[in-house]
Amino acid sequence: MFSNGHIRSGLLNGMASLNGLKFGTAQLDGALARRLDNDARKYLALCNPKPSIKWTKALNTFIVNLKQQGNWAQFDRLWIFAADYRQNARISIVNPETVQITEVNNPAWTKNKGYAGNGAGAFINTNFTASLNGVNFTQNSASMGVYCNSASLTGSVEVDFGSQNGTIMTQYWAPTLTCYVNSGSPVGGQPYTKGMVASVRTSSSAMSAWINGIQVSSGSYASTGISTSPTYIMTQDLSNAPQSGVYSTRQYAMFFCGGGGISQHLLYNSFKNFLNNI
Repeated sequence: MFSNGHIRSGLLNGMASLNGLKFGTAQLDGALARRLDNDARKYLALCNPKPSIKWTKALNTFIVNLKQQGNWAQFDRLWIFAADYRQNARISIVNPETVQITEVNNPAWTKNKGYAGNGAGAFINTNFTASLNGVNFTQNSASMGVYCNSASLTGSVEVDFGSQNGTIMTQYWAPTLTCYVNSGSPVGGQPYTKGMVASVRTSSSAMSAWINGIQVSSGSYASTGISTSPTYIMTQDLSNAPQSGVYSTRQYAMFFCGGGGISQHLLYNSFKNFLNNI
C-alpha cells in the first residue's frame, strides 16, 4: 500500500513518500498518511508543488465528507481555486486526470482565496462541455455552482459562470440573482452578494436557484437541450468566445458541475469548513 513497503508512525522529517507523493521538507504525520483517501491521493499525485500538510488535511476531510454525504459520486468536476499554489488550482479534485482549466487574460489569483475577475476581459475556461464531458450532468438532471468570496465591485450585470449554448448560467442583476440550467428561461430574483450559488435541474421541468445551501427560488421550465460549448467562469461562452462587456469582478474559491441530486446544503457546509481549516 505504501511506497517502500511502509511509512513510519509519528512525524517523518525530510522527504516523506506516500505512493509516490513527495512532501518536500514538510513533516508528514504517519496516521494522516494511512488515512489519506484514494481520491485525495490521485489529485495530490498531479500537484506540483505539493500543498502543505495543513491544506492536505483539510482536502482529505472535505473529500471524505462528500463521500459520506453521497455527493462525491454525483460530481463531474470540482475545482478548488482556493489552493495552496496557483498551478494546483487548475486541477479538478474530481477526475483530476481530465483537462485542466485555462486562465485567459491572467485573472488574479490569491493563495487560499482563489481567482478574481477584473471586469474587463479576464476569465477562466473550464474546458468542460456538458454535451461531451457530462456524465452526471445530463439534460434533465444537472447542477453547476460557484463559491464567491467577494461581492460585485461594480453593481452592474455580471456573469458568475455560463455557457449560452445550452443555456447554463448564473447572472447577477444588481442586487439579485438569476439562474438558468438547460433552459432559456430563468429562476431567481433573490438578493445576492456573495457565497455559494448554484443552478439546479432535477427533472425535465423542475429548476431551482440556490444561495448558500438554501433553495431561494424554483420554477417549471422545460429542458431545451444541453450545452455544446465550454463553460466559462467570470463571463459566459457565446459559441466559443466570451460575451463582450459582461465580466465578473468577484473572487471565486470553487466551481462544481454534476447531477441534479447533489445536496447543496451539505456541499455548502463542507466547503465552508474546508475554507475555515486551510
